[in-house]
Amino acid sequence: MSIVLVVFPGAPKPTSEAMRAEQRLDEAIEMRILELVSHSEDNDFGQVLQRLLSSDIEGLPPAGLASKRALIEKIYKRLCPEQAGTVSPSYICDID
Repeated sequence: MSIVLVVFPGAPKPTSEAMRAEQRLDEAIEMRILELVSHSEDNDFGQVLQRLLSSDIEGLPPAGLASKRALIEKIYKRLCPEQAGTVSPSYICDID
């Protein structure tokens, strides 16, 4: 699948408030993942992702955690390098 983005010079730019909100959300997700992996011996990515999905994280966009998949994987691989092999594209965030 391919996506083509057409960007116009006059297109709206992200506001500083939106960028700060995004940064706070990323930090909240990282803190929650750190909490999850530090309080459990079962740090398989699928398990961490399921526990993360059941967390109440403020500020998520309409697509929820699915839109933060790349960030979640990056944080998980940094915090649990020995479990990096458990990250698989077959895990899908269920937003229902």
